[in-house]
Amino acid sequence: MEIQIIKYIQALKSPFFDGAMWFFTYLASFYAIILFFIIFFFFASKKYSFLFLISALTNVGINFILKLLINRPRPYEISGDVSNITNSLGKSMPSGHMVSITTVLFFLIFFLFKRLKTKLSKTILVVSSAIIITLVAISRMYFGQHYISDLVVGFVEALILCSIELKFEQKYKFV
Repeated sequence: MEIQIIKYIQALKSPFFDGAMWFFTYLASFYAIILFFIIFFFFASKKYSFLFLISALTNVGINFILKLLINRPRPYEISGDVSNITNSLGKSMPSGHMVSITTVLFFLIFFLFKRLKTKLSKTILVVSSAIIITLVAISRMYFGQHYISDLVVGFVEALILCSIELKFEQKYKFV
C-alpha cells in the first residue's frame, strides 16, 4: 500500500513539481534549523534561540540513532517501481526531514502563539504549519526516500521530543 502511494505521487513528476518538491525538501533540511536559529536569535531571544538549537540538534541526533536501530531500507531499495530522484544518507525510518521541519514549526508556533492576539491568526499559524508539514512529507515520497509510515513516525518523534524538552526547560528554567 505504501509503495502504491509513492508511485501515485511520483506519477505527478513534472518540472513544476520537481521545483516545488525541492523547495519543501530544503525547507526541512539542516539549513532550516540554521535559518530559524538565526531568526530566533535576532527576533526572539538569544536564550530561546539556543534552546531551539539544542533541541533541534538533540532531535536530529536521536533520529540518527533510531535510524541505525530500525535499519529500514528506503522505498527505492525495495521496489524497482520507485524512482530514486535524490540521494539521502542512512536508512528510511524515521524521516529526518520530518523531525527537522516538525521541530522548527513546533518552536515557531510555541514562540508566536502567545504573541498572536486573535484566534484567527493562531488558527492560520497552525493550519499553515500543517500544510507545510504535509508538503514536506509529499516531497520526501516524491523523491522516493520515505514511506508514509517513516514520515508519521518522524513527526510523532519530533512532537514527543519537543514537548519533553519544553517541559524540562519550564521545570528547570535553563532559558
